[in-house]
Amino acid sequence: MTSNLARFGHPLAGVMDRNGMLPPDWWCTGCGRQLNEGGRRPAELYAGTFTGLCTGCMGKGPWVTEISVLDGARRVSWPPHCPSWRRDREVHIAYEDCGTCAGLGLETPAYRSWSGGGQYCRPCISRYSSHALRVWDLRWRHIIRETAEDAFQRAWDDAAGVPRRCSARRRQALREALGPQARDALKPPLRERHARILALHKGHAARLRINAWEPSPKAQAAWNAAVERRARALGAELPEL
Repeated sequence: MTSNLARFGHPLAGVMDRNGMLPPDWWCTGCGRQLNEGGRRPAELYAGTFTGLCTGCMGKGPWVTEISVLDGARRVSWPPHCPSWRRDREVHIAYEDCGTCAGLGLETPAYRSWSGGGQYCRPCISRYSSHALRVWDLRWRHIIRETAEDAFQRAWDDAAGVPRRCSARRRQALREALGPQARDALKPPLRERHARILALHKGHAARLRINAWEPSPKAQAAWNAAVERRARALGAELPEL
């Protein structure tokens, strides 16, 4: 497992041991407790199952983690519906005034089983995705992506000498004759142009706060408490100077 993680550039590859275990002094980002304390819960520090949370925080009930600056949409963190298969908490979109999910992102009653995480709140998802600015943002991202792809296809045809009127078979033959190296040489300038255009759009979207989220007061307070708890624990372990 160690070699596979390193091969694919996994961020934990450089800090775990040969058995895939992370350093023993890592702590829970939810409550500040030491992970795998006493060696009783190795899944908390095993790279393949690590989430940054202890088992207790992993299984806590739903809470709001972030709130959209644009329209007050909430990201609600739910415990995994099948922790023996996947320990990551699951995130659902909700609105506080929704009568279908009571602002929690899953339609009530929130029936969950090993085969399903419950029915996400369809009214909330519809409301979230139909916001005019989000529709505008996604539409232009699609246009920019499609325009970049069209530009590459035209450049490929031009480099291969494909005439304006040409059968599909003839076009394919001319493209293959050009060779993959010449084809790939066309990509960098087009990729750079696409990146510039996309960056301009993202800048405009950022000014409109379309994708801006802020931590909920409760989540921020929980994080501050976890950091303070860990700081106190480390202070108790440090010798007096």
